Amino acid sequence: MIGLSSSFAGNSDRTAICEKTDARELIARIANSIYLEEEDKLSEAEIKLFRQLGEIYFEYVSVENNRFILTISREEFVQKGLSEVFYDILQEDMANNNDWIANDSLAQEIDWDEAHQDSRKYFQERRRMESQELLRDIYPIIINDTTGCNYNTPGWGESLGTVSFYTNRTWTVGTQTWSDAVTATACQREIFSGGVSDNLNADCRSNPDFPGDLFSWCAVVRFADVLCPYPWRVPTARDFIDLDMGMGGSGSNRDATTSDIATPQFVMDNFITRWGGALGGASHPSSGVLYLQDLGAYWSQSQDVGEADSSGFALHVSASGYVYPHSSGNKTFGFSVRCVR
Repeated sequence: MIGLSSSFAGNSDRTAICEKTDARELIARIANSIYLEEEDKLSEAEIKLFRQLGEIYFEYVSVENNRFILTISREEFVQKGLSEVFYDILQEDMANNNDWIANDSLAQEIDWDEAHQDSRKYFQERRRMESQELLRDIYPIIINDTTGCNYNTPGWGESLGTVSFYTNRTWTVGTQTWSDAVTATACQREIFSGGVSDNLNADCRSNPDFPGDLFSWCAVVRFADVLCPYPWRVPTARDFIDLDMGMGGSGSNRDATTSDIATPQFVMDNFITRWGGALGGASHPSSGVLYLQDLGAYWSQSQDVGEADSSGFALHVSASGYVYPHSSGNKTFGFSVRCVR
């Protein structure tokens, strides 16, 4: 049986055929175990491989005029950490499907674009359910609860002023669409606003040279519908897990010392370039903005029941390569806000 770490290298046609056969058998065995709900028989590497192939299929395969089209190059495929043997298998299967559709009258009666979209929705829903189970296993979650907020925000906010997105640009990852960072005129200052003289403003501050402003978790929850007006909403911790998975991550908190994808290049290519994030740091109520050019911190509206008096969940990524889709932070800290729909 072919090894997952194998490069599938070989010079002869016969070797290549054997490698491709082994790869096909591997995929079939993994798929069968998942279909029979026997994932406990699979290794973590096998499950990860199946997920990666599924994500590539539903992101880079489209249907036009009832023909399947692959939109990712061999080089891009390999750069995602997968063997080019799997790329060849995907191309061959698509060519065989297209030939079958072109020559079978019954197949031509099927709307393959609609069928492909339905399959994509099923796959994405399965991944979403997996991420929800993952999060429930790790943390008990409550959403949009202001427990523990009043103590750090005297008079704690009546207005954010005029709220807008830093730009009107949007970023799409999987089924999610994300706004640019949120900014508010009441936040254009260099200190948090939760003092006696500023008690008509929410806890927030400006973040010069970076998109958007920095908000306390309490301000985010209090003004959620203002910061992210319908159809937008403040993301949950699960949204950040789905975001990470949509870009090829595992959805778990990790750094470069783990086996999961977590490298400076992964952060720059995905969370900065593909998602439009920034390493704009975070603010402390008494220490200004910290970790500029090193940390990207984004609030969710979720919090841990066990830490309800102090912590909310957040997405943290760093220039050093760590990725924490369900990290946490003290509710008094200032993080950026992105909206999702």
